[in-house]
Amino acid sequence: MTTIEAQTLVKFVKNAAGQTTDVLVPLAVWEALLENYDLENPDPESIAASLHRGLEDIKAGRTKPLAELWASLDAE
Repeated sequence: MTTIEAQTLVKFVKNAAGQTTDVLVPLAVWEALLENYDLENPDPESIAASLHRGLEDIKAGRTKPLAELWASLDAE
C-alpha cells in the first residue's frame, strides 16, 4: 500500500464546531504502518531520504498550496 493509497482511506472526525478532532484509520492501513515503520527506532537514512524527496518535490514544483490541502481535508 502506498502512502497516497493510505491517505485516501483515512477519515477525519469533526466536532459540532467543525474542528477536526480525531482520525479514523482502517485496520489495514494501521497494520501496514506498523509493519513498514519502526516508530520507536526510526531509521535515520530513511528519514533523510524522505526529506530529500520532499526537497526535490519542492524544487520541481510538485507541491500544492496549503489552502488546497486544508480544503481537501475539509471536503472529507
